[in-house]
Amino acid sequence: MLLLAFLLSPLHAASVDVSAYDPSGKKMDAPALLRRIAPADAGQQDLSPARSGLRACAPSGRALQAGWEKGSMRWTWSGSERAVFSLPWPVDGEGFSTISFDGEGEGYVDGQTVLLNEHAAKTAWRGLRAALDARKKKFAPPYAPGRKFQTLFEKAKADLFAAKAAPAPADRARLCDKALGSIAAAWQEMSFEHGLQSARHPSAGKRLRNGLTLDPSLDDFWADRGRVLDKLSDSGAGWVRLLFKGPESDPAFAQASSFSLYDELVKDLKKRGMEVLGVLASTSARVSEDGVSMEAARAAALARRYRQEIRSWEVAEELNGPDEGRGDSQQLRLSAALSAAAAVKAEDPGLETVFGLRAWEGTALSGRSLLDWLAWAEPRGFGKDADAVLLSLHPEEDPLGIFWDSLLLRLDAILPPKTLIFGRLSFPQEKTLRGYWWLEPGMVEEPRKDLLIFNSGAFCAMPRSSGGLFFPLQGQLLDPDGKTSGLYPLYRGTLKRLRR
Repeated sequence: MLLLAFLLSPLHAASVDVSAYDPSGKKMDAPALLRRIAPADAGQQDLSPARSGLRACAPSGRALQAGWEKGSMRWTWSGSERAVFSLPWPVDGEGFSTISFDGEGEGYVDGQTVLLNEHAAKTAWRGLRAALDARKKKFAPPYAPGRKFQTLFEKAKADLFAAKAAPAPADRARLCDKALGSIAAAWQEMSFEHGLQSARHPSAGKRLRNGLTLDPSLDDFWADRGRVLDKLSDSGAGWVRLLFKGPESDPAFAQASSFSLYDELVKDLKKRGMEVLGVLASTSARVSEDGVSMEAARAAALARRYRQEIRSWEVAEELNGPDEGRGDSQQLRLSAALSAAAAVKAEDPGLETVFGLRAWEGTALSGRSLLDWLAWAEPRGFGKDADAVLLSLHPEEDPLGIFWDSLLLRLDAILPPKTLIFGRLSFPQEKTLRGYWWLEPGMVEEPRKDLLIFNSGAFCAMPRSSGGLFFPLQGQLLDPDGKTSGLYPLYRGTLKRLRR
């Protein structure tokens, strides 16, 4: 009877007591820690455990229900398994990353105490060593560490050794923060070095596609089309991610007249030697029951019309992205994407179908993180008729940073053998920073440049990667008046460096 009562009782909530110190050496309480890990534009209402980005999983990767007791420094999780935690964390000199706390690689048990500064550095160090080992043994082409990385790696090792020897928690926390910065610097150098090696490998020409995103629906595009396309081809991009948006009166492209402007544009792009990734952009973000069949009809019409000119189609953008007032269900969105992919394949099985997903973790809506969403979607048909996955990054909203390797290695293990495309990258254009900072608090322009260069190279080395970075041409590389921005020569120079 006692056994039955135990089995019927709610799962035990385990907990750990955490502590942390700020850069001045002051021990933080819960409000201070929440402020430290919050985005730059967070209001008082955002400084809550529920919006902290805290997540928990078992060492196997299985998601657990995480909690943060209000007003305390106690983290909880459901069940009796060991727990690994992660949340956005500021790394001095580098920016926000999603940092894991893994309990010396084994996960935490109920009742442990955790100095977050220390465990962040220790977990990051193990992650760096694991990523280095994987890149040298499992990636193709394998990574050959350069001299600069080796120097940074040894510095990170020495900084962490010094931190471990500090007896006082405040001193140990300060030195561990320094070590974490050194580890992040070494990780970034490793990622970019390996990306350059991969981009310059003899096999790269067959698989890498670097391009820009073009939205013909933006104001003044058609009047200034020639100059915009000249800048596009002069940038060095070989691909263009082209958004197809039908007129409101004919979203399914059922009428021949709906193609006329796109016919001219596609012809111009092909004359300039550009490959095209067509995007089946909906005229309405919300998908209804009737909309599922309409998505399939639009996909079929466009694939049929441009069968010779466009051999790749992105059938959905950020399937696991935010709702933004849509009101439809995840199942409807997935059904619409699957129907569109099937329609493209019905026109020509040789056409490539691409599914867009958002790479986010602790800051994701419930059930929408990349791995959680895939666990939900795969039993419901995701993967059928899908040749590639296009990942988008929003570091000001979803800071992955040094968590990127861990995420992609787990993604590589669970996804069917598909091509990965680095699809989209955003960072605020405003002069005042919104969201999580990169490089230094308050910076906007320099982080945008750094992220463009770093990610352009780093993603070339990811498993099954075909490169990408389809950065928005209009509004990012070109100003509203059509003139090139400061990012344009930077993007152009980065592509040249990757091909050198």
